[in-house]
Amino acid sequence: MTQRSPPGSGIGRSGSYPELTKKDKIAEPSDATQITLRNKRKFVNGNDELKLEFTDMKTQFTEMRKQMTDLQNQMSEMMACLISNNNKQVENFNKLCDKISAVKEQVNDIQHTTNRVAEEQNNLKLEIACIKNLNSITENKVALLETTLQQIMSKTPNTSSSPLHLQEEI
Repeated sequence: MTQRSPPGSGIGRSGSYPELTKKDKIAEPSDATQITLRNKRKFVNGNDELKLEFTDMKTQFTEMRKQMTDLQNQMSEMMACLISNNNKQVENFNKLCDKISAVKEQVNDIQHTTNRVAEEQNNLKLEIACIKNLNSITENKVALLETTLQQIMSKTPNTSSSPLHLQEEI
């Protein structure tokens, strides 16, 4: 009887093969009756449908794989666009923050300037009121002087209306 090596015995082959390295055991014709033949696995006519179904499934699988690859590529592109969009929004947000800070500073400057202008306007109003008051006082004095002058002129005769005489009376 021929010895067979166990499957996967490290020879680099799988399955059982006759051990040809040993010469003491030579196969005898009587051993041939003990040999059994296995049928090769072949698709039977009924399995043709399975073959077609398998090839269809394989085609569908490759199409699905291609679609998945396309989807992954599209998703990668979308992700790149989203990242780019996000970066632009962050930049725009930072610019807006800077501009808002500048506007706030300008508003504070305008408020300070407005307060100073209002204060100066109040001071000018006070000065104008003082000037008006002084003007009315001066007008009253002038009016008083004019009346006094008229009284003096009405008391004295017309002959003594010389400037020296008027000056002495004043």
